[in-house]
Amino acid sequence: MKNSSVNVASRNQSLLKVASSSLSIKQSKKTFGFVAQNISSDSSYVKWGNNASKTFTNLTVVTKYSSVTNLTSTNDTEEQQSTGETSFIFEDSWKAKLKGVEGGKWRPAKSRKHPPEKVAILVPYREREKHLKIFLLIMHPFLQRQNLDYSVYVIEQHGDEPLFCKGLLYNIGFMLAKQDNGFDCFIFHDVDLIPEKDENLYSCKGSPSHLSVAIDVYNYSLPYARFLGGVVALTPWQFEKMNGYSNLFCGWGGEDDDLFLRLYRQKMTLFRPDEDVGRYKMMRHNRTPENPDARNLLDVWDLRARKDGLNSLKRQREHFKITSVTREWLYTHILVNVGKRDDAR
Repeated sequence: MKNSSVNVASRNQSLLKVASSSLSIKQSKKTFGFVAQNISSDSSYVKWGNNASKTFTNLTVVTKYSSVTNLTSTNDTEEQQSTGETSFIFEDSWKAKLKGVEGGKWRPAKSRKHPPEKVAILVPYREREKHLKIFLLIMHPFLQRQNLDYSVYVIEQHGDEPLFCKGLLYNIGFMLAKQDNGFDCFIFHDVDLIPEKDENLYSCKGSPSHLSVAIDVYNYSLPYARFLGGVVALTPWQFEKMNGYSNLFCGWGGEDDDLFLRLYRQKMTLFRPDEDVGRYKMMRHNRTPENPDARNLLDVWDLRARKDGLNSLKRQREHFKITSVTREWLYTHILVNVGKRDDAR
């Protein structure tokens, strides 16, 4: 076991060095993390029937690969073929390093035993191009070593809203991915976190799982007991039972605490791996502007939980628009235009 861990660590370190070299990333001696330079700042049971799913119809899915199926199952959605160029942040030379991935999807070869569940990785994103590139180059080999049948979705925010609305992006990504491929497990994943241990399994259990329990910037321990930030694994039933994330948190702080309270409200048990397994490095960045309404929203969390989340996305449509859905090489790109949120409440 010790030799295996050493080999995995060496393999991860080698890939980090390659990615860091190509992106002018320097290693921080103080934190042993990785510093990305010149990155702008940012950072009740619900049943969905046919009527609710119409929130996401009339989308055109552009794909780079003819073998990738349509993102939505509605008749209103039309799939078009593109010229076959690679993702906007990758060069053709990287194709040889990550074979077998199409549209962010990969599954084990037929000769290998297929895993019991299909996993969707949801990554909310804005103005972190270097972080995203490193994340994708490291996470695909990591997920493949776990023999997962998985797909990666990057949900990118643009538009007039200056603050980053992570919970809203997660909810949109969940609803679109759920129509895509019959996933059994959803991993809600910050783009700046990189797992250190292959033993940290990206799968869902009988209860919600908080995988990122030991992050380097928090001295590899939980900053507080109800911390639920970073990386969370939930089945579709669990996420719907909690009514997803709140759509109202924009800016740094609050949305993860709100999710913890939703879990508590449903009397769910939270699973956490040991701290020597759930270890992560955080890529350095300037903190996203804080959420000025976080405290007020958390004060009334119980009043909001049943009506603010997955079941309020349709009412929120006047404040966001799905601009495009594109099958890139290493991920499915969901671009969301979020309007000014002053009156979104």
